[in-house]
Amino acid sequence: MGCVYCGVEAGDTKDHVPPKCLLRKPYPTNLMTVPSCLGCNGGSSKDEEYFRLLIVGLLCHTEEAELLFDGPMSRSMDRNTKIGELMFGSLRPTDAAVIMDFDYQRIYRIAEKIARGLEFAMTGVAYPVNQQFEVDFSEVDGMSAVDTFGPDFTYQRIVNAQSGWEFTMFSSVRFVVQLA
Repeated sequence: MGCVYCGVEAGDTKDHVPPKCLLRKPYPTNLMTVPSCLGCNGGSSKDEEYFRLLIVGLLCHTEEAELLFDGPMSRSMDRNTKIGELMFGSLRPTDAAVIMDFDYQRIYRIAEKIARGLEFAMTGVAYPVNQQFEVDFSEVDGMSAVDTFGPDFTYQRIVNAQSGWEFTMFSSVRFVVQLA
């Protein structure tokens, strides 16, 4: 089996969907894995850390997200001060408010990776490697989803002209990843 992300290399490792760093322990028993090459599996860990810091650390405002932030995320920032600088460095004060300067490409890469993983895990078919996506995310107040990994991650497949995936982190931040 080939890598579901690059389609070039052998899928000789298993990548978790969603990434385990986005979930609290104990991990759900229904956590899915997909075949991935070592480069795609390990090559996105910095983007996943960035995603986790900004989305879970700054945008998710639930008790569950705070437990993840106060636990593993705080320990990560204690071990590596650059991680905290990355998160808090994205905040910029203006006269009227505090603005977040996201590296949208990093956020979109992880959202797309999650959608690619969900597609393969749920249908057994990988998106074409050259498939382009449109990614949108926003803060929400909960979501009714078809499938769930507890309050940490909910998801559902979008079936329409622009099929794709919708998923929510800690009932706070919703992502829509659709075919472009």
